[in-house]
Amino acid sequence: MDEYGKNSKMSLDEVLELYNRQDGGDEKDDTAIYEDSQEIQEKPLPVNIERKPVHRRRRGASFAEACSWFQTICWLNIPVFGLFYMFVLLIRKKTSRHKKNFIIGYIMYKALVWLLAIVLLYWLYKTGIGFIDGILKYVA
Repeated sequence: MDEYGKNSKMSLDEVLELYNRQDGGDEKDDTAIYEDSQEIQEKPLPVNIERKPVHRRRRGASFAEACSWFQTICWLNIPVFGLFYMFVLLIRKKTSRHKKNFIIGYIMYKALVWLLAIVLLYWLYKTGIGFIDGILKYVA
């Protein structure tokens, strides 16, 4: 860690390199690295205690997770049912935080689209009335 200077700022490439080094090896290193760059060896565990495997972050896409998101988007695009499904996902306790955030964003998106559609229809209505009135005056 001394190679990064006193302010300990690393570039993105250096962070990714450290992450890949840390994630790549199967060797079990019980070394803890602290901000002051001191390495401390942890005490070995007693023989009768089993170690739990370390869960590492998955890389790549999961087909099951992608299918779940695809199903959610398909249900949301059904005109009336999608509205009810959206509120059920928001109220349900089992729904993940990510899906709840997605639903809130989707509601904001739909509100913006409806607002723009209403403004556009109002503008077309106002300009169309004047146009039709002008044509009727010309005909009469």
